Amino acid sequence: LMKTHTSLFTPHPGLQFGRNAFTMIHLALGAYILYVLPIGTAQTLKYTAPLFFAVVLAFESVMLGIRFSKNLLIPLGIAFLSVALIARPDLDPALLFGVFLGLLCGLTGGVGDFFIKLLSDRGEPSERTLFWFILSGVAFGAVGTMMGDGFHAVTWVDFAILVSIALTGTLAQYANTYAYQGGDPLLINIFMYAGVFFSIASGVILFAEIPDALTVIGCTGICVSGVLAGYLKYRQARKEGKTA
Repeated sequence: LMKTHTSLFTPHPGLQFGRNAFTMIHLALGAYILYVLPIGTAQTLKYTAPLFFAVVLAFESVMLGIRFSKNLLIPLGIAFLSVALIARPDLDPALLFGVFLGLLCGLTGGVGDFFIKLLSDRGEPSERTLFWFILSGVAFGAVGTMMGDGFHAVTWVDFAILVSIALTGTLAQYANTYAYQGGDPLLINIFMYAGVFFSIASGVILFAEIPDALTVIGCTGICVSGVLAGYLKYRQARKEGKTA
């Protein structure tokens, strides 16, 4: 911020608060569902965020009277069926609650990304947005810790893991925030789905979590629907550009 001479004071406090509130809930749910669901399933449900983002964009278009592609209903339908395969009736009730929390995680993530888009549209510097996000994360973490077991000593191994999580998470948030400054929002979200396959592979290799066939189909369907939504939005944007 000092290097770019960017002020810390934002002209859009409401949007900054909305982004941080929804993103903090998203991150908290994302951490919790890893305790109650296999890592691949948890991460896949977390990555429904771009699909909820598409729903919010469509809703915004309707409210503003802007035309949007009805073809987006196709990937949303695929996603719904894919989630149904993951949350099938024979699933353990405890896991079913985890699936619900996973979808809530995706919803809050999608709304949080929508707030980033609104900030970007209004010319809010990504450095300022990231600063308030980090500050909100520290405050949220401190309050959450005090409401739980409180602070306690950690081993050097635990400390190294916590630092790694903090660094990679901050880098990911910065990349996500910066990408919205000049890229197509839905196209950006396509690349996030690489995390699903890394998560499933990590679950198999590190934790011996072998997903069943229906879960694999459901996870694949969610990824396909997200990529298809991004492609349709990208094609629509190019078509409108040529028309203009």
